[in-house]
Amino acid sequence: MFNCIYTLFLIIFILSCNKNVKKIVIRGPIPNDYYVQIQNGQFVYKKDTFFPLMLNYVACIRKIHNEYVLSPAQEYDDPSLWEGNTPDSVYHVLKGHLTLIKELGFNSIRFVYRVGLNRFQENQQITCYDEQGKQEIPLQGNEHILLNCANEFINLADSLGLKVMFLLEPPIDNAELKKYTIQLLQYFKDQPAIFAFDFFNEPLYFDNENKPANQKNREKEDAYRIVAEWNEMVRTHAPYHLFTIGFAEPIEVFEWDPSILPVDFVQIHTYHPLRYPNEVSWYCDYISKPVMIGETSLPADNDSITYEEQRQFMVDAFQYARDKGCIGFGWWQFQEVKWGNYEHDYTALINHQGITKTQNGNFIIQGSLKPAALEVKNLLNYQPKPKTPEKWVNYYNMLGYHNIVIKGRVLEAETQNPIEGAVIRGWTEWWDIAANTYTDSLGNFTLYSNKEFVHFQVSAPGKENLIFNFRGIYKPTVNNPIPWDKLPNQALEYHKISYHPFLSKDTTHARYKVFHFDPEKFNKAQYEATMKTIYLKKFNVK
Repeated sequence: MFNCIYTLFLIIFILSCNKNVKKIVIRGPIPNDYYVQIQNGQFVYKKDTFFPLMLNYVACIRKIHNEYVLSPAQEYDDPSLWEGNTPDSVYHVLKGHLTLIKELGFNSIRFVYRVGLNRFQENQQITCYDEQGKQEIPLQGNEHILLNCANEFINLADSLGLKVMFLLEPPIDNAELKKYTIQLLQYFKDQPAIFAFDFFNEPLYFDNENKPANQKNREKEDAYRIVAEWNEMVRTHAPYHLFTIGFAEPIEVFEWDPSILPVDFVQIHTYHPLRYPNEVSWYCDYISKPVMIGETSLPADNDSITYEEQRQFMVDAFQYARDKGCIGFGWWQFQEVKWGNYEHDYTALINHQGITKTQNGNFIIQGSLKPAALEVKNLLNYQPKPKTPEKWVNYYNMLGYHNIVIKGRVLEAETQNPIEGAVIRGWTEWWDIAANTYTDSLGNFTLYSNKEFVHFQVSAPGKENLIFNFRGIYKPTVNNPIPWDKLPNQALEYHKISYHPFLSKDTTHARYKVFHFDPEKFNKAQYEATMKTIYLKKFNVK
């Protein structure tokens, strides 16, 4: 009875959003409790609440003695060598990793299947590795290789009691990739170890990535069309599985608006301590769908950022997510890599020094556990405290810019009512530096920068997307301001900003120590300008 009422409610809700919305196939009653479901905004498994505590794990395909096998990413264990060199030894390494992941306290894995499929290619190629290095073979006629290798991973995870979120390559306007995706869904439709299919990793960064800047924008209408098609694919070919997308920053709302896309739940990726609580807050407050953290971490090499800081970040990030009502938490990633970027290389829970043995001693992992890894088991003991700060001290100026501020207001075009939670982003003349902010309950916003912004984009959940240019008339906000042409740190952008200078001196009694920022470090500017009121129309699917 509950499933029938739940299904009817979903149908009514979607149709009420817009009378012209194309029909979306909604899941019917689940035949058994072995598939993870969503009920009352929570994951449920075997009639009990299920909270995915998830680790991202990267895997690939190798060809060994003419046999294709599923393998850990090359960087896992040794960043330059493959540890296993026979099918059996590769499987042993893989099983050791997953055994350790389970022992640490994780109950889920996000299966990052790096097989080289690229929707921009006309003829899809599978990437695999053999004695000669990286090789490519046609997808057509070799789909069974991908499916069999993935099946090996999922069966192994299942045998250890780990649920799997399966990350796919997005089948956007590519017939061959769409055909393969349908094959994959059909192949795994009766596999309850998969708790969700993730169809796109961070559209914000990877949609239209091969196009020039002036052609990268995708209309919300088009994003809805794509996701509605994916929804129907899942409901038709794997009807008992959940369906999601890995969203990045709130500026996803400009194109891949999570509030209107027909996903079962929203999975978000957010990292930097100055941004994490604000971005989690925005998603939880303004996207009326269940939200989980799909990726987060604080990179730590025990030098510029200590292992203890990473451990504390894990605790604070988890607790804040729980306090905000998130229904799952994922960490990026298993072991350190050598991708050439500090933010990527040191996010993991295992380094490359020493060794780690599983509890039974059957497996030896090349590398040592960081303190954050040993914290995982304690996370689920936390009892959420829903009374969280309404807005963080840097919510309207996340990165602490302090030279310039633009003030403005965003209203509904139809009603003239203020829009809360609208996202405003500005760029410098040459599009090299950007920042964003949000509107408050009155629709007001303050957009801070260190250099003048002239390009702007504004949208809000369920609203249209506006792109425009604006040059403000700036007036000093202080006596004896720094001369306009001598304003400091004009080239400073997100990746170069450390959170350390913004921390309060005393964090002894702080609820979230890594996010305990000094309010005096934000919301100050030398110059300000005012933008005309912005009016946003309701977004309607045609």
